[in-house]
Amino acid sequence: MVTAATTAFIIILPLNYIRNRIDLFVNRTAYNDAVALAVNGRLKKINNLYELPHKYAKLSVSDGKIYLLNKPGLRAAMFYTFTGIPDGQMGFVYVQQGKPNDAISELFSLVDKKVDLGDGWFYVAGE
Repeated sequence: MVTAATTAFIIILPLNYIRNRIDLFVNRTAYNDAVALAVNGRLKKINNLYELPHKYAKLSVSDGKIYLLNKPGLRAAMFYTFTGIPDGQMGFVYVQQGKPNDAISELFSLVDKKVDLGDGWFYVAGE
């Protein structure tokens, strides 16, 4: 039983990563449009998250919500591909302004994985 669960876990995680990368590639225009809405202040804020319009809700697994970092010199948006218990999260981060490492450090207290996808986009996993 444990061996089957471990094997499934080893196979599923890389497949999710590949699926997420394909999703960003295929839906890049939608992700960029959603970022434009976010940074122009056109999204409804709910607690610390911003709600995407229904058209873009599928881009973030957190019920169609994204996190927007908006500090002097730093502007970034995070689209969740996974949120775990208690602290883990993964997702696409678009850094519009500032140094990517600074923005990602503001979004994650601990970065386990960071992949530069080009044009300001990163795939990040951590806490």
